[in-house]
Formats: sequence, structure tokens, C-alpha cells
Amino acid sequence: MEWRRQPGTDPADPHGVADLLARACETVSSTAVEGTRFLFSTGEMLRVSREIEQASLVAPGDPLHVGVQQGCRLDAQVEVYGMLTDAGVAIRAYGTDGGTWVPDVEWVRVEDDPYALAASWFLVRDGQQPHALVGFELAPAEDGRRRWEGFESRDPRLVAGITDHLQAVAAASASAVRRSEMSS
Repeated sequence: MEWRRQPGTDPADPHGVADLLARACETVSSTAVEGTRFLFSTGEMLRVSREIEQASLVAPGDPLHVGVQQGCRLDAQVEVYGMLTDAGVAIRAYGTDGGTWVPDVEWVRVEDDPYALAASWFLVRDGQQPHALVGFELAPAEDGRRRWEGFESRDPRLVAGITDHLQAVAAASASAVRRSEMSS
């Protein structure tokens, strides 16, 4: 499965997000994937992100995969992510640059590809209460504001499929380094 959106000429899916989700669902299950919906607003994606972070804080035993595109975006949330790591949440963050300064976060450098899931905005929590948010940044609006399109899912098969993909990306990356080890 290629975890990459493929924009096209279909007016119902010009950015290729629905196609990516359909391919992912076919890959992880021969039956209907449930608990999955599309998201189109930054506000809704932020709400889902906070929900996943809160669940991680309450049950810190499940690792959290976080796509931030650039390390400075995680650095800006050092209070939230510092609290998560202090609670024992294992966090693996993915981005296209040199990383984050949030302590105890494993950084995985990924290719700067706006169509690839690994270079997008995501939070993925597998385990007892799986939950995933995936958001792709689109071309800016005419007023210069950032635009997003994505989905959230609580389907254990789909969340596990995303997690498996992200673990493969991390394993293939030669730049996965814990910040705490770098500062020692």
C-alpha cells in the first residue's frame, strides 16, 4: 500500500484524500471499516488532536505517533508534549527538518513530500482505544490561510495499518534519535 495521496481531476476528490482512505481500507480489511469520517476544518482537526493527546495522558502505555511537518511546530507545544512524556507516553515525532527540542521525543526525519502521510499532520494512538487523525495540508487559500483535508478513525484495523506504516518509515529512517541522548 502506498500511503500517499494522489490528487486528480475528480471533482469529488480533487486532493486524493478519499482515494488514499479507500485504498487503506481495502488493504486492512475485506469488510467495511467503521468509525471513520472526513475532516475539513483546522478547528475540528485540533479538537481531535487534543482528544487523542488527552487519551494518551490518561492511558500512557500506548505509544503516540505525531506528524508535525517541522520540529518547531512540536517545540511550540512543549508544555503539552512535555507533560505527555513526563507521564510516560512514548512519543515518536515525524517531520521534514532537523527535529524538535522537546525532551524524550524520538524524531524521525522524513522526505519532504506533501502527498505522503508520513510528512503530514497526524496523531496515531494504537492499543486499547485506537484513534487516528490524518490531515494533509493543501495549497493556501487566497487569503493565505492554511487549508487542510483529512480524516479520523477509531477502527482498530485502520489505525493498526497506519501504525504499521509509520513504524516501517521509522525503521527505514537513519535519523531516528532521542533528543535526550543528543543532549547528554
